[in-house]
Amino acid sequence: MGDPPRTVAFSLSQPSSAASSRAGSPAPSEKMGPESDDGMDVYDATLPAWRAAVRRRLVAGIRVESVLVARMQDAIRSPFLDKYFLHSSALGTHTFFMAFLPMPFFFGYDELGRGLIILIGLGIYVTSVIKDLFCSPRPFAPPVTRLTIGTHHLEYGMPSTHCTNSVSLALFLFAHIHQLAFPATGAPPSLSLPAYAAMTTGLVIYANSIIFSRVYTAMHSFTDCAVGVYFGFILWLAQTSFAGLPISLNFPGLFTYSTTICRGWGWGDHLEAWVHRTPSSLAVPFTLIPLALLAVNQHPQPVDDCPCFEDAIAIGSVMLGMLVARWGAVRWGAHIPGVQGVLMPGSGWVLGPEGWTATPRSWTDVGIWWSIALLKMTVGIGAIFVWRLIAKAALHRMLPPTFRFLATLMRLPNRRFYTPATEYEEVPPVAALRSIPSVIDLPVTAGIEVGGIGSGSGIDGVQYKANGGLRRRAEAVEAARGKDADSQTLDADDREQVKHYDADVLTKVIVYAGIGVISCELMPVLFGKIGWGLRSSP
Repeated sequence: MGDPPRTVAFSLSQPSSAASSRAGSPAPSEKMGPESDDGMDVYDATLPAWRAAVRRRLVAGIRVESVLVARMQDAIRSPFLDKYFLHSSALGTHTFFMAFLPMPFFFGYDELGRGLIILIGLGIYVTSVIKDLFCSPRPFAPPVTRLTIGTHHLEYGMPSTHCTNSVSLALFLFAHIHQLAFPATGAPPSLSLPAYAAMTTGLVIYANSIIFSRVYTAMHSFTDCAVGVYFGFILWLAQTSFAGLPISLNFPGLFTYSTTICRGWGWGDHLEAWVHRTPSSLAVPFTLIPLALLAVNQHPQPVDDCPCFEDAIAIGSVMLGMLVARWGAVRWGAHIPGVQGVLMPGSGWVLGPEGWTATPRSWTDVGIWWSIALLKMTVGIGAIFVWRLIAKAALHRMLPPTFRFLATLMRLPNRRFYTPATEYEEVPPVAALRSIPSVIDLPVTAGIEVGGIGSGSGIDGVQYKANGGLRRRAEAVEAARGKDADSQTLDADDREQVKHYDADVLTKVIVYAGIGVISCELMPVLFGKIGWGLRSSP
C-alpha cells in the first residue's frame, strides 16, 4: 500500500492598501526551514559535477547570510521602509526597462537608446545564464521574511539582476551627463554644475536604493548583490567610451602620481560602427541572427522551471531586432535623413533661412509639447502591444505544425519543461495570450512570499528532492492569486501544471525582435513623417 498523498497547507493573505507589508507578517526567525539543511540531492543528481560543486559552496554561504539578513530585518524593518524598498525595487524590474527603453528613440536620442538597450540586455542575459547555471537559492525563509513584488522571487538568487542593471544604468547616465558638464573638446559645457551635482546625486540614490532593497526585502544575499554590482560595472566598462576620471596624488618633495580611472573599453562604439559601416554586405544579419539563436540554444538548463530563460530570450531578441533594423535602415534608406531634423511642435525653435532660431516659449507651447509627447508614448507603446498580440497569435498557429513536419525529417532541439509540438495539437488560447508582467499586476502581487523557486522557504511537506521537485512558476502565481483568501490545500503530486510549449521559444524571438524594430526604427520615422518630430532642440 502506497504512502498517502502529500499535501501542502499554507495561508495566503493580501495586504490592504493601507497596511504595510510588515502587517501580519512573521517575525524573522533564526530557525532554518527543513530543506535548508537537507534534501538538496536533486541538484547533485541533475547538475554536472562542477556546477553542483559550485552550488554547494553558494548554498553554504546562503545559510550563513540568511541569518545575518534576518537579524538586519529584525533590527531596522519599519512600515515606511517596507513600502519604500518594496516599491523602489520596481525601478529595477524588466517591466520598468521595457517601458523606459523606447523613450530615447521616440525623442530623437537613438544612439543613446541603443547603448542603453545593449547594456541592459547584456546585464539581463549574463545574470540569467549564471542564475540557471548554478541554481543558487535566495535567502532561506525562514529565517528571513521575504517582501516581494511581482514574480522575481520565482527566479534563482545569484547574481542580482536588479543590482547589475541599476549599477550599469546609473554609470551609463553618469558618463553621459559628465561629458555634458565637462566636454573633452574644450567646448562650453551644456550642463551647469548645480544640475550636474543634482543629477549625479539622484543616480547615486537610485543605484544604492535598488541595491540595498534587494537585501532589505530578503530577495538576495550580500554575495548576490556584490556579484551583481561587479557585473554591472564590468559590462558598463566594456560598453562605454567614457574618457575616465583623472586622479592625481601630489606629495611635494616625494612623488607625484597621476592616473585615470573608469576609462571605458569602447566596445559599444565598435559595434555601432560595424553596423553602420557594413550596409552593402549581409555580414550584420548573417552574424547576429545565428549568434542570437545560438545564445538561446546554449542557455543553461536549470533544475527547476525558472523564468530567467524567458527574460533572456526577450531582451536578447530586442537587441537583435534593434541592430538588424539599424543595419537595414542604413542599407535601404528607410531612415530618412530629414526625419531626425524634425523638431517637436512647441519646442521653441523656428527654422529660418539662416538655420534654427530659439524663440520664447509660451504656456501654449509647453502644453503642445507635452500633448505631443504623451501622444508619442501612447501610440508607440500601443503599436508594440498590437504587434505582440497579432504576431504571437499567428505564430502559435503556424509554428506547431511546422515543428511537427520538421520532426519527421530531423531531431529538433528540446528544452526541459517545454513540451514538444509532437505532444500537443495547438497552443491553448490562454497560454497564447499570456502577457508579459505588467505594472498593473504589481499591487496585486506585492506582499509576503509564500514560496518560490530556489527560495528555501520552510513550507512543511515541500522537499527539494528529485521525487518532489520545486513548485513551478505557474503554480506559485496561481497560489498567490488563489480565490480562497484564508487557506488552500494543494496536492503536491496531482496539481495541474501550466505547460510551456516549444513554439513559445521561437515565438518570443520573433515577437521581441519585432518590438526592437518597431521601437527603434519604425516609430521614430513615423513620428518625423507626420510632423510630431523627435528632438526638442537642433
